[in-house]
Amino acid sequence: MNAPRTVRFHEVMKGRIAAATAPGNDTGIASTVLEADVAIDDLDAFLVDPNRRARLSGEVRIEGRGTFPAEGKVELFVVGDRPGHRLMRYEATFTIASSQHRLVGTKHVGRASGVFVWRDVTTLYTTIWRLDAPPVATAAGVLKLSLWQGIRLLLSLRGSGIGAILRFARFFLAESLAAAVGWPR
Repeated sequence: MNAPRTVRFHEVMKGRIAAATAPGNDTGIASTVLEADVAIDDLDAFLVDPNRRARLSGEVRIEGRGTFPAEGKVELFVVGDRPGHRLMRYEATFTIASSQHRLVGTKHVGRASGVFVWRDVTTLYTTIWRLDAPPVATAAGVLKLSLWQGIRLLLSLRGSGIGAILRFARFFLAESLAAAVGWPR
């Protein structure tokens, strides 16, 4: 039996979040980084799964708060709520001062992208939740993958052979272009 084909890559998104400071006070702004190692453990299964889920491990860095190890998942090019619309979802759970938090972000890729599809596949609309009962949103903002970080991501692609890497790259490009022109898949 052949071992499953795997793919992994390293992604660094940076931005600013508006963080609630205290009831009645102004919102603070904090530079934030999501540094993620994404692993697809079985590329063949990933490509046929409508959720297209991969593992995420890495860290969340929040200015003034610190650096926190994070674990979670990524879903790439999940079908959205209108024809041709795709979502790329990120979840990263981490702990700050013994309280669990989850960074949840979504990239929206769709027909409106057109020639600006790069902007959409690199812009993560982000909310950070404190996971107490009930969960409370504590911050929100936008993280972006810069052109330089995009190049570094491409150079970080690794897998169980060049065939696996090329197949993943073809999938990513085809889904980006299909969403940009509104093709349903």
